Amino acid sequence: MIPAATVISAIGGVRATVWLSLAVLAVAAAGIQTVRLSSTQASYDGYRDKMIAATANAAKAAAEARDTSYVAREAYYWKSGEAENAYQAGRDSAIQAQATLVGDLRNGIVRLRNEWRGCSGVRQSGPTPTTAQGPDADAELRAEGASALIGNADLADVQVQWLQSELIATRELYSKCMIPKSD
Repeated sequence: MIPAATVISAIGGVRATVWLSLAVLAVAAAGIQTVRLSSTQASYDGYRDKMIAATANAAKAAAEARDTSYVAREAYYWKSGEAENAYQAGRDSAIQAQATLVGDLRNGIVRLRNEWRGCSGVRQSGPTPTTAQGPDADAELRAEGASALIGNADLADVQVQWLQSELIATRELYSKCMIPKSD
């Protein structure tokens, strides 16, 4: 057998052996830590690249949404303006038609149908009363009432058309600007 003193002296003593063992353990621990750090760095680099790509995609989607909403908003303003112009033109036309009808009824150019001429239960038999303004004192009142009725009906039609135009334009704006919900 080999004497222990020879082994210790060959190795450099117990202290040297302990220091050598600690050095080997330190190098091994440093190597393991280096591998772990490089793995973590690679994971971080991958995550960073994914976040950069996701941010770029989000910015692109936001820009597209902004452009789409701008175009849709301009289209809405255009259609809303057209609806407003059509409403004003129809309103003016209804007012003009009402004024024309009143004048035509007063001048006898247009005549009311019999059921609009007055209440038949109130009429008296005999000759129709005449006034300086025409054959019947209530004729002007009936003419104004009939023209107001027709004028208001025309105005109501114009308002309904305007509301429908606004509703359609608003629905189109909503459908262009809203992102559909995904389940």
